[in-house]
Amino acid sequence: MKRLKAQIDVLAAEELKRASEKHPPEFLSLHDATGVIYEELQEAVESIEKCNIHYKNLWGSTRKDNINIPAIVSLLGHARLAASECVQLCAMCQKYMDTFWKENMDEK
Repeated sequence: MKRLKAQIDVLAAEELKRASEKHPPEFLSLHDATGVIYEELQEAVESIEKCNIHYKNLWGSTRKDNINIPAIVSLLGHARLAASECVQLCAMCQKYMDTFWKENMDEK
């Protein structure tokens, strides 16, 4: 798990770099930051909710001793999407820290 977390950190840093090419490298305000973070969080939650729907479909088939390839393919696709959304969420959390942490530390 430690290695996976390190790989996620690398992906989040790459995502933050890509996002900074399209958008300002720092958030404009706390409201801007929390709005963007909330949007990423909601997208991740929606993907997880879709995973749950496809898992229930898979489990229903399993209880009848049926193989359900479409359900597992859909579950895998939405799990990948959820992971991608979580990487974006990590990137925006890092952007928040990059924007506000130094400012906050300077005030103390």
